[in-house]
This record gives sequence, structure tokens and C-alpha cells, in this order.
Amino acid sequence: FFEFLDTIYHKRILEKGPRIVVVGGGTGLSAFLQGIKEYTSNITAIVTVADDGGSSGRLRQEFDVLPPGDIRNCIVALADSETLMSRLFQFRFNRGSGLEGHSFGNLFITAMTEVVGGDFEKAIKESSRVLAIRGNVIPATLQKVRLIAEFSDGSRVTGESKIPEK
Repeated sequence: FFEFLDTIYHKRILEKGPRIVVVGGGTGLSAFLQGIKEYTSNITAIVTVADDGGSSGRLRQEFDVLPPGDIRNCIVALADSETLMSRLFQFRFNRGSGLEGHSFGNLFITAMTEVVGGDFEKAIKESSRVLAIRGNVIPATLQKVRLIAEFSDGSRVTGESKIPEK
């Protein structure tokens, strides 16, 4: 009973916390979110969607969806607690024809996008509800974007995953 009261008290304190908006992507953003959620639940994460490598890149290409990886990491980071569901979202298949390298969360968000009629933003909201996150996760754009790097020698590389190869 006292654990229940403590949870309610903690939730009310977090609801009165500062309003914070963060913009970014990659592992840095999700690490920051994991820490800041202990001080407020008034968090909005605006997440980049330019990833074109790994599981996200494959899903982007095969299903014509925005890359779910950074979004997934932020949703898990803002999850109310480290639950079995959070661990499931981060689970990465290490075998299986077609599944190897994919994380369950990426597949879940992609499937949710299909289920809600191709609405990626709605798929994020519904996925966030599954994990009962503190705050909101919003894609920086709903357009399918690609990063282009132009180097000092004038050469260009298209694709976030290709930039480090130059």
C-alpha cells in the first residue's frame, strides 16, 4: 500500500517539474533523457530521423518508413521504469533469416505504423503508451530526409551511415 502512495506522490512531484525540450538523436539524447526523467515528466524530445544504417536503415528501405531506432531509444529512456517491456523493446535478434540485427522495438514501431494506417507520429504515441513514458517523443520531421556531408575537398557523401566511411 505504501509503495502505491509513494508512486502517486512521486508522479505528482514530477508533474510539477520544469518543462524541458531537447533536440537531437543517437545515444547521447537517450542517455540524457534517462537522467532528466528523474526530475520532471514535462519532457519533449524532438528526435532526428536521418539514420539510414543498421536495422533502421533496412526497415526504412524495405517498408518506406522513417527510421525507428533513435525514436525507440528515446521511448525506452523515458519509460517509467526498467520493465520487462523496456528490455523487450531493446532486444536485438542475433540470428534468424531476415530478423538478424533487428531490434524488437524497431519492428514493433514499424508494425504499429502499418496498423495505424502509415501514420508514424501516431505509431510513436501508441508505442509510448505501451511503455508508459514520462514525456513526449516527436520526430524532428515527418519527411524522409537524408544527411549529406560536404568535405573541404568538395566531395560529397549521402547517407548518415556512409559519412564515417569517408
